[in-house]
Amino acid sequence: MITSEEFSCFLFCALLVLAAFYVGNQNYDLVSYSSSIQEKFAAHQNDPSSETEVNTIQKRPDAQIKKDEHKYKEDDWNNYVEALGAEELFQKGISLLEKDISKAASYFLKAADIGLPEAQAVLGKMYYDGFHFKKNYKKSASYFKLAAEQGHINALFNLGYMHEVGHGVPQDPQRAAKFFLKAAKRGDADAQARLGIFYFVGTGVNKDLEEALKWFLKSALQGNSVSQNFLGYQYYNGIGVSKNLSDAKKWFLKAAEQGDSEAQYNLGIYYNRKGARQNLEKSFMWTLLAKDQGYEDAAKQLTIIMKKMSAGQIAKAEKQAARCASMSYKKC
Repeated sequence: MITSEEFSCFLFCALLVLAAFYVGNQNYDLVSYSSSIQEKFAAHQNDPSSETEVNTIQKRPDAQIKKDEHKYKEDDWNNYVEALGAEELFQKGISLLEKDISKAASYFLKAADIGLPEAQAVLGKMYYDGFHFKKNYKKSASYFKLAAEQGHINALFNLGYMHEVGHGVPQDPQRAAKFFLKAAKRGDADAQARLGIFYFVGTGVNKDLEEALKWFLKSALQGNSVSQNFLGYQYYNGIGVSKNLSDAKKWFLKAAEQGDSEAQYNLGIYYNRKGARQNLEKSFMWTLLAKDQGYEDAAKQLTIIMKKMSAGQIAKAEKQAARCASMSYKKC
């Protein structure tokens, strides 16, 4: 049997690993755009409900763009781009991403020079990833800085991360925390989660578990699975908040249903605890799902759970796990 002390140890160690991962020098994919810029832009353009900065741009009809291109076809390139506004240059760059990345980059550069923060943020990401341009963290940071000075939320977050790990700028957790705070105050869920971790661990700010809880809650209510998992931990152990097992389960479940393997593992341990809440089949199911996603400690935990189960219970739990995975972890 796993005692409550053992459970706390499992969960505490897991959260320390998670905190170290998010605060350490991992190869982090900056927010603002996905690893494939083309896919992200395509998603923005196909989703009119998106609230990203990309969709705040007025779009000209394709026919008008082609007409303008024909008009300037024999003119100097600079005359053509000078005739376009910054937003139109940026829109044109987006439309050319899959066809002619060199020309797309030229449009972004011109729009950025005029001062469009969206273009500056795109260039920051391109230089960071080495997409079209040679990877250059200093140039990346300089473009993010230009966009951040105009309040571009994703640029604020990205600058915070770069100061956190020392990419293109001096490593400075305190400065990183300031950028995260600016983005967090404007409602960015990723920045709120990052800030929560900073307060939880005491990185760049004084350790403050109540402040961590506040930012985790703001982020979790927007669906951020990292924050939801941390909230589950805090409520389970009564850290920075009164202990509440029902709330702990609620937040673990919300994160687990999004495919967060850490939360799935924690749910498995939650259901393995002694008492009325114990449900070995659910414990096995969630732990198996975490293992299938590569969560390191899950395999060892499965052997602990299996010792308490019959062959029939194990077979049933395995079927439940397969069904859960097929439904993208919803309604498990």
